[in-house]
Amino acid sequence: MASRGRSEGELDSPEEGLKEGKEAIGEAIQVSSKGKGQDENEGEGEGVGKGESEDRKGKEEGEGKEGPYEKKAIEPLPSAKAPRERWPIVRVYNLDGKVVGRIRLPQIFRIPIRPDLIRRAVLALQSHRFQRKGRDPKAGMRTSAESVGVGRGLARVPRIHDSTRAAFAPMTVGGRLAHPPRAEKILTKKINKKERLLALASAVAATGSLELMTRRGHVASLKGLPLVVSDELQSLKRAKDVERFLRSLGLWEDVLRVKSRIKERSRGARSRGRARRVGKGPLIVVAEDKGIMKAARNIPGLDIVRIRDLNVELLAPGGTPGRLTLWDSSSFKTIDQLFHEVIA
Repeated sequence: MASRGRSEGELDSPEEGLKEGKEAIGEAIQVSSKGKGQDENEGEGEGVGKGESEDRKGKEEGEGKEGPYEKKAIEPLPSAKAPRERWPIVRVYNLDGKVVGRIRLPQIFRIPIRPDLIRRAVLALQSHRFQRKGRDPKAGMRTSAESVGVGRGLARVPRIHDSTRAAFAPMTVGGRLAHPPRAEKILTKKINKKERLLALASAVAATGSLELMTRRGHVASLKGLPLVVSDELQSLKRAKDVERFLRSLGLWEDVLRVKSRIKERSRGARSRGRARRVGKGPLIVVAEDKGIMKAARNIPGLDIVRIRDLNVELLAPGGTPGRLTLWDSSSFKTIDQLFHEVIA
């Protein structure tokens, strides 16, 4: 009888099966013991690493008091002081237009220019010059007119007694106004103190921009801004001396521009003190007045102001920044002190 072929997994005898089972169990035991040993070794490695890190940490803490890990106070970086040394230098001119010295550009000329705040501050300043006006509260209502009511084929507007003539109502002759101007209306506009200071500082910074000055329409042959003159400027006492000085710096062209555009107004405006419309030319800022304000008061478009009286409208007439401005050296040096709140 032919023997049947042994399939995969069948054994010839029970002894062979027992032998193979023992070998499989031995291999499993070896594999499990090997894995356990690796886990223990890894655990020991972690313990060693942890111990070393703790020792290192303790060493650092111990050396933090005295050693290379000692913590010192943070000193300002050199770059924090470097910009002060690299700030632009402004030339100082004398009355003949020659350079007689140099001065460091104040910090205020580095703040951002805010045209929106400048316009708000100018409008707030102008609003304080508005004059209140209003009608008589009883105007058009001083009448005995009464409505006759309904049933007569007439409109129910108030009418004078024994007459068809209407009165009192806004659409009648001699009647009241529907919405008259009232004297109690508040015309002044307010602005926060910090915003006002920032607007003034921003207007000062705008005087150092040649682009903004040209955009305003000023005409002058300048090499750069801002313009700084020695304190001799304060002592000018005659108009011809001021004219000679402006010609030496190339600013007289702007005065001629203003003079050529003076407009004579009509009779109604003349009777109200507004006979002429004069534009704005250069602005001169001085620390003290020793005669220059009286000497230059008849030059059209030219304004002289002490630095303590400086306001936004003088620096930015009409709310447009960039007026052609001239500073004397004393006012130029003290300008940062006036705006220390904004600069800080």
